[in-house]
Amino acid sequence: MHFRSLSPWILQSVVVGFSVNGVIILAFLWVLKAFLEVICTLGSVVFVSILLIRGIWSGVSYFQESRNGKVNDIDDDHRAWTGAQPAT
Repeated sequence: MHFRSLSPWILQSVVVGFSVNGVIILAFLWVLKAFLEVICTLGSVVFVSILLIRGIWSGVSYFQESRNGKVNDIDDDHRAWTGAQPAT
């Protein structure tokens, strides 16, 4: 037995319409998935680049502060010896 012989013509058109709607919905979801993948990839790239820039910025700031701290320590040691009064 064939499906055509058992089902009326209206039921066949409903099944075909349902199949077409399913294909259209799947195509829309496929395009939406591709769009969201692009958005998420760009967001991840921006996030990682911000983290990288902040890390480099923090490292440079740390080294500058530690270098300035050493210079200030040397100046403080130098000031410790200036407590002597010159002979007049």
